[in-house]
Amino acid sequence: MQEVLDYIQARARILKEGEWIVLRQVFITRLQEQRYPTRAELDRVAPRHPVLFATGPDASLNTLALTLSGIDRDFKVADGGSGFAEKDPKTRRADGHPAQL
Repeated sequence: MQEVLDYIQARARILKEGEWIVLRQVFITRLQEQRYPTRAELDRVAPRHPVLFATGPDASLNTLALTLSGIDRDFKVADGGSGFAEKDPKTRRADGHPAQL
């Protein structure tokens, strides 16, 4: 996971503020921790860039990516699709980890 976070942080250093950092087709089974990065981890390494870490239909997002995508406490899929965003059970805030988009 640290290598993934280091890569995202390196991209954040060279991209203009606000540009998306997108990692697709990352297989979490190949990561030692076998998990998605958390919203907090993504926020820490790229606070000024929206980040999408996708494994296919599932993805983790940082706070900026959630905000820009309109994913908040009231988010619901309105097109009849099967997507959803996991929410913190206490705050109902979309936690960005993992969402099925």
